[in-house]
Amino acid sequence: MSNKTSKENVINLLNSTREEVRSWLDTFDAVLTDCDGVLWHDDIVIPGSPEVINKFISFGKLVYFVTNNGTKTRYQIWERAKRMGFNIKEENIISPTHTIAEYLSNLNFQQTAYVIGSKAITDELDAKGIKHFGVGPDVISGRLIDYIQSELIDNKIHDVGAVIVGWDEHFSYGKMMKASTYLGTNNDCLFLTTNVDPVKRFPMYHIPDTGSIVSSIESCVDRAVMQMGKPNPLICEGLINAGVLKTERTLMIGDCCKIDVTFGKNCGFQTLLVGTGSYQLEKLHNIYPNIEDYRKYIPDTYLPALGDLLTFL
Repeated sequence: MSNKTSKENVINLLNSTREEVRSWLDTFDAVLTDCDGVLWHDDIVIPGSPEVINKFISFGKLVYFVTNNGTKTRYQIWERAKRMGFNIKEENIISPTHTIAEYLSNLNFQQTAYVIGSKAITDELDAKGIKHFGVGPDVISGRLIDYIQSELIDNKIHDVGAVIVGWDEHFSYGKMMKASTYLGTNNDCLFLTTNVDPVKRFPMYHIPDTGSIVSSIESCVDRAVMQMGKPNPLICEGLINAGVLKTERTLMIGDCCKIDVTFGKNCGFQTLLVGTGSYQLEKLHNIYPNIEDYRKYIPDTYLPALGDLLTFL
């Protein structure tokens, strides 16, 4: 194909011919796609996205939805997708809440998990028979020493074998203290998170996201968290090792360069950036003025919206 940017080889599919796009479609057998920002915005479907995904499936391409949403179970995400008209199977949803539970189950995890996050995480843990505690408000109402005595000293700290962090509207000093104690006093305690997105940006306000919670705990224990979502290639390792996904014949679609494009590159997939999120092709040089960062995060191909593919199909 032609139609490349002036500085780097990003192909804008919208400027390509029908034959060029169809030739591109033949280069991949499997599609992994981010959800929010690519397929929908919260509960509003992005026009054309169900039709494109369903076309991929009708063409015989294997399709997976890959999300970093740590507040929904895999089933809840599948329900949303089905309601919006996507012909996807529940087992083809890759979500961090399910991935964490699956990961611990595969390790034959027998201890207790301390969860900072939502009920979606514990629902997935329950499905695997994994013991847990921590979800909900945890406020220090009296003296700190009394809280430490009742919540930490009198409890068996080493029964906690994993600290799991997701987005938590009830995050508190008490929760940070518990997490840092479990991790800091037991080097074998696992430290897992759904994602490390630092903030959710809205026009009128910014909401601290999971990454800000993770950072506060990391600073206390001098340990790095293990991310169970994009861009960690671990979440697709099983599919790749089993031969379900051939890396060079797989396309990753996303709306975020640092998360989705990086994930695709980490896995060895082809990458497609869509402009229905925070990143548009014409803005990439401003977002990444450093040429090394630019080369690191740019995708192989670009479309203003996934639905734009319909004109070529």
